Amino acid sequence: MASKLPDISIPNHLPLTQYVFQKFSGGGDGDSTTTCLIDSATGRTFTYADVQITLQRIAAGLHRLGIRHGDTVMLLLPNSPEFALSFLAVVHLGAVSTSANPLFTQTEIAKQAKASAAKMIITKSCYVHKLTNLRQLGVVIVCVDDRNDVVSLADGCVRFTDLTQADEAELPKPEISPEDTVSIPYYSGTTGLPKGVMISHKGLVTSIAQKVDGENPNLNFTRDDVIICFLPMFHTFTHSSLMLSAMRTGAAFLILPRFELNLVMKMVQKYKVTVVPMAPPVVLAFVKSPETEKYDLSSVRMMLSGSATLKKELEDAVRLKLPNAIFGQSYGMTEAGTVANSLAFAKHPFKTKSGSCGTVIRNAEMKVVDTITGASLPRNKSGEICIRGHQLMKGYLNDPEATARTIDKYGWLHTGDIGFVDDDDEIFIVDRLKELIKFKGYQVAPAELEALLIFHPYIEDAAVVPMKDEVADEVPVAFVVRSKGSQLTEDDIKNYVNKQVVHYKRIKMVFFVKAIPKSASGKLLRKTYQELLVISSSGPNFLISPSHMSHRRCHRTHLYLCRRLHRLGIRHGDAEKASAAKMIITKPCYVDKLKSLQNVLIVCVDDDVPLANGCVSFTELTQADEIELSKPEISPEDTLSMPYSSGTTGLPKGVMMITHKGLVTSIAQKVDGESPNVNFTGDDVILCFLPMIHIYALDALMLSAMRTGAAILIVPRFELNLVMELIQDDAFRCSYAQEDAVRLKFPNAIFGQIDTNYGRYSCVKGCNYGVHSKCATREDVWDGEELEGKPEDPYEDISSFIEISEGIIQHFSHQDHHMRLDEKTDRAFDENNYCQACTLPICDDIIYSCIQCDFILHKECAQLPRKKHQVTHPHFLSLQVGHQGCALFECKACLRSSNGFAYLCDEEDYEYMLDVRCASIAEPLDHRCHQHSLFLTFEPRSKQICSVCHKSRGHRLNCGECGFVACFGCATLPTKLRYKHDEHVLLFSYEEEVNGQYFCEVCEKEANPKNGVYICHDCNVILHLKCLLGKDVNIMHGVVIEYPEVDVSILLNDRLSRNICKSCDKLCKHKIVYEVSDFEICSLKCLEFCCSIFYYVCLMFIFSFSMFYS
Repeated sequence: MASKLPDISIPNHLPLTQYVFQKFSGGGDGDSTTTCLIDSATGRTFTYADVQITLQRIAAGLHRLGIRHGDTVMLLLPNSPEFALSFLAVVHLGAVSTSANPLFTQTEIAKQAKASAAKMIITKSCYVHKLTNLRQLGVVIVCVDDRNDVVSLADGCVRFTDLTQADEAELPKPEISPEDTVSIPYYSGTTGLPKGVMISHKGLVTSIAQKVDGENPNLNFTRDDVIICFLPMFHTFTHSSLMLSAMRTGAAFLILPRFELNLVMKMVQKYKVTVVPMAPPVVLAFVKSPETEKYDLSSVRMMLSGSATLKKELEDAVRLKLPNAIFGQSYGMTEAGTVANSLAFAKHPFKTKSGSCGTVIRNAEMKVVDTITGASLPRNKSGEICIRGHQLMKGYLNDPEATARTIDKYGWLHTGDIGFVDDDDEIFIVDRLKELIKFKGYQVAPAELEALLIFHPYIEDAAVVPMKDEVADEVPVAFVVRSKGSQLTEDDIKNYVNKQVVHYKRIKMVFFVKAIPKSASGKLLRKTYQELLVISSSGPNFLISPSHMSHRRCHRTHLYLCRRLHRLGIRHGDAEKASAAKMIITKPCYVDKLKSLQNVLIVCVDDDVPLANGCVSFTELTQADEIELSKPEISPEDTLSMPYSSGTTGLPKGVMMITHKGLVTSIAQKVDGESPNVNFTGDDVILCFLPMIHIYALDALMLSAMRTGAAILIVPRFELNLVMELIQDDAFRCSYAQEDAVRLKFPNAIFGQIDTNYGRYSCVKGCNYGVHSKCATREDVWDGEELEGKPEDPYEDISSFIEISEGIIQHFSHQDHHMRLDEKTDRAFDENNYCQACTLPICDDIIYSCIQCDFILHKECAQLPRKKHQVTHPHFLSLQVGHQGCALFECKACLRSSNGFAYLCDEEDYEYMLDVRCASIAEPLDHRCHQHSLFLTFEPRSKQICSVCHKSRGHRLNCGECGFVACFGCATLPTKLRYKHDEHVLLFSYEEEVNGQYFCEVCEKEANPKNGVYICHDCNVILHLKCLLGKDVNIMHGVVIEYPEVDVSILLNDRLSRNICKSCDKLCKHKIVYEVSDFEICSLKCLEFCCSIFYYVCLMFIFSFSMFYS
């Protein structure tokens, strides 16, 4: 099939820049003084003469820096005139351009740069930190100046102005062949990981000419047009269809740095924009925004949607907003350029249909083929779209196998898109054969995310599929098989992936499954999970009220319904024809959708809601007299149900072959006989959260359960927490057998039900968290503020560090130096090495250590969130640094003093602080000191004694299965530590049965492993907690703290002789000592006493001195 427009002569023998600016060279009709580029951010303008001379100077500068014909230059830039000028200069020199999203992570940028063999990267100063590894490999970094011309360039970087000020006369004349590669955009093709798409000068020239050349151009840009550009300039659609096409026609190109709807409309009004290119998410925002009425958009004559297909309804909505503008779609792909374009954009336009993406581009051929046989299909038959022409890519960089899979031996490029051509030659896209996910026009390769997931040590297998989303079109969803014993959560996986990819590749939802379905050849069967996503979101189940119904009552109720339906005129065989439904049973909230139906009786299920006019209450059916029902005469071949299904292809069709005989057979095949295939019994409770509109829920679940006498628990939708809440609720009291089954499944969980006689507060987000009202309103739990009608506080997840390069970070607490990841766990023990955040000594831990000083953080401490909620406090807590340990604070949970990092309450009226260890406690807590899980006791005033330290202080955790109690101080003790005189690791031990009598290695007093000690099982060394950690566990040494009235040095007590404490007159035997002036103090308690005496003496001295002079 060919275009409706005639083929034209295309000068694709010319190099790209010569072709683009052909009208402005000798003999052309272009005016070089007209505006070419406009920078909306600064108001800068570039005429066509400016652009041509500047690109030649930049090309000369690139040549001076060593860039030659065929070398690759990466553009890592946001939308800006510098992007356009850099691209044109690179290709004018005969080099190759590859562009990347500036928001890519360091790893993603490095992969593309290495794969494309980039010798130079042109970027902004703010992105240089992502290029550290590449700079070490010799890649030249050019920094685009900030708009105020004040930049702090990293060592070794080149200023962009050095290129623009080069002498264009020094540029040698490039020798460029039409087959030379001009650009290598990275794209995932139809399957797999991102690949470099090699586009030649000939291909790109052809693609531009197909749109804007000829007497009747397909895309009628003119020199009077102002074309706005807020779509990403690193995208091929923006390159070819917009920027280069605008320059070829002499139009002005208005560049916005990003998309902001109000900013776009403001610029349209200011610059009288005539052409607005969009992507579907932008179209959606435009249609839904009421702000459009505030701006004068009358200058817009053309709105072009590309990068993803647009639904007909959305296209019609745009036309209502701007009735005088031409709106249409363009369809293409990186490998093929523009495949189809709406002929509504032609100089002499054609009439087009909504939902169509246009007709095939001129100077190209298109066909639709069967996805299995490869045979060409006639009009109105859906198949894979194939395209052939000079605009196609040369192939994938260094991947001939992928090239051969995409372009066959006859030159046809298989797009992987499913569509059809109607009788008017218009193309409609209906599905996607390829596996790419389209997120707001961005392309996300499932294979790339799957590779990240499978690399996780606790993930056995994974599959990523698209899920429909109203705003983004599609979002990535992961199905994950956890490795045996793994407790990996959805948040763990999201955080793991999100740190490594750009924002639009982030996993939006995670489902845990037992296995990933694959074909015999090992190919992932993604369709299986995509269908599951559709099923689980296709609609709510009908029965929502938590009520019981016996089989006898169910049978009688269905007879009542039959009688009432008979009264209302429903007879045998009704609705056997499509669109011949005589009655619809629904809920009042859906009645508005049925207004267009005539002569159809509406029955509403909800009796609590006022009925619409003409509707019948469902209770009228259930109260009918079943005796009045005449015995129906039903044949086994009579149609029983008419579900609608799309079958294997095409539009939905009514499935009339579900007869009484057929459905009875289907049920019996599963549950009848001495050895039934599906062994449902009368004792079973069968959970049903799948949509009951689906035949599977009707046949395999509901009717099969009723046949066997089982109970059916109907849940309105799938939501795990909702299911658990229903089980917990009084309306669904569980039997002892059910409780025992739950305990077997979750042996570490406490199974119980909240007594609703007290009243309770429950989570507004649907989870199973509930609290007695008298407990929820206690002073230590509730701050007294009523939140009814108030929005929930927004949670901002701020990372504690910036990743400079792989394994190198800049932590917010240590911004002067960078820190390096150290994954060695066999390092020599040093008492002077401790974590600045949690104050614990470094054991066999993975750490971040400063490159230039002794600052150290555990990896877990470095990754602590800057803001969090904690179960002991109602407000958000923010992570704070105590000036390198020079300030003490008291943790409100364990009541111990610390000079490490602290979490502080964000509310001004609350002086609430937690050390990072107490702030990290979550329920349930599994600690090595006890065999069962521990849960928070929300009654800090109770006199429970800690089983480890035998004190009653601060918050406590309780065991739900025995009387064990742990205070926060003991619960946060490290499970393993090192001792300077032992080469092995010591483990925290409590309630451990050992033979013989043991003595502490330090104090030589008896140490019982049953009462909480640190023990080495290799050499039987035992130490008391205080002897190993010191009396003041959370205080680190080597710093000077600011104490009231005095400066106190905290020193490691490692001398051979021990001094006498000036407060208690005892030996300073603990791990650290406090030095004040010339004397030492053994503990913080003694220090407080001494400082209070010192303060009292000072006051007395001042008083006596004042009395003397008075």
